[in-house]
Amino acid sequence: MCREFYIDPSEVRLIVADMAPKVLPILPDKLIQKAEARLRKLNVEIVTGAKITEVGKGSVALGEKNVVESQTIVWTAGVEGSEIVGNLDVKQEGRKRIVTNEHLESVDHKNVYVVGDNIFFIPEGETRPVPQMVENAEQAAPVIAGNITADIKGTAKKAYKPGFHGTMVSIGSRYGVANVGLPGKLFMLTGFMAMLSKHFINMFYLSQVVGFNKVWTYMMHEFFHVENRKSFLGGHFSKRSPNFWIVPLRVLLGGMWLYEGIDKLKKIWEDPDKIFLIPAAPFATDAASSASVAVDAVKDTVDAQSAASAVSTAKEAVSALPVPGFVYDTTNWFMDLMFYNNDGSYTFLAKWFQIGMVCAEIVFGVMLIVGLFTALSSIATIAMAAMIWSSKMAATEMLWYVAAAIACIGGSGSTFGLDYYVLPWLKKQWKRLPLVRRWYLFTD
Repeated sequence: MCREFYIDPSEVRLIVADMAPKVLPILPDKLIQKAEARLRKLNVEIVTGAKITEVGKGSVALGEKNVVESQTIVWTAGVEGSEIVGNLDVKQEGRKRIVTNEHLESVDHKNVYVVGDNIFFIPEGETRPVPQMVENAEQAAPVIAGNITADIKGTAKKAYKPGFHGTMVSIGSRYGVANVGLPGKLFMLTGFMAMLSKHFINMFYLSQVVGFNKVWTYMMHEFFHVENRKSFLGGHFSKRSPNFWIVPLRVLLGGMWLYEGIDKLKKIWEDPDKIFLIPAAPFATDAASSASVAVDAVKDTVDAQSAASAVSTAKEAVSALPVPGFVYDTTNWFMDLMFYNNDGSYTFLAKWFQIGMVCAEIVFGVMLIVGLFTALSSIATIAMAAMIWSSKMAATEMLWYVAAAIACIGGSGSTFGLDYYVLPWLKKQWKRLPLVRRWYLFTD
């Protein structure tokens, strides 16, 4: 903000004043020390054991004598019950909190139940009352609803036995401290892991309230759209550039897939029995035939009449990407099952698989060129490349295909492409479906 409004940072003084003997008393001492160290690193002064006795015009009184000049005062003095609660004829503790029994009934009136931040209840074995947090309210509400029902029906009531999953505090947008986990088993986290837990907690909560829609919006904002390097992932993920810079890459990628598909389609048209997208069976009995097919699979331009003498040359000419043994073995097992007959020849399914792959190259190539469903098309081409790679038939140039497809996933068709017109219309129609509206299965 100093940079944005041209203020000399030396003119700014930040003070955190707390009436308690330490900040964040709900956390373990180790995390409190971490939080204090982070605040001091941000040039924030910490004053504890200081009760604010007066807020004047341009000043704050900490205790009786310590008056701090300030033009900006942000009051964050915690949670307090409402004035209505404060005026009720019920036993109270703390900041206008109503004392309850284990059924969350007021100890003064058995027909009055207390919920949320108004509860003052110390669970068995604890020394402090339940915290004024969302999780307390969420767990107390069904207990109270059930006990009201029990009052009406004359059945037994349930006791409130809270099980909290901890506390998380963010200090700025890229650092935090957390004491989270399962009831009775909490783990202390700091820095990146603490912020990760914060975002997980927020998304889990949003999923219960407004479903997928707000979870998606939250993720996009916190991870990719937030400015000034405020994302806990750093500024790299939030850097954006106009999609029109990717248009040439998208068209080139589509053109390459289209060219590959048409070229293969011509060869299939000339010889429907020709298979070059699936390697020859390793157990083929006819050595000469196997060698010829292998050459076609690795380098299709080799003359079939000199296949036997050109096998080693073809293998050297085309460098295939390495494949881990377990991946290749799995692929071979699938091919043996689906694509090869007992004599090593190809099955009917192998021919149709090749035709399907060729048609897919053409279709997805065209879709990339015109910018229609570019995310789906890009992901599909990556999947095709992975299939080719797993059979040890992917040349090193396949790395270019994959890298270009990854770059085109993120909305490359929204500029000079049909996605600019089609996707907004489809979103509009999608949101009209009752099930989609009911469960918030859409993005804004």
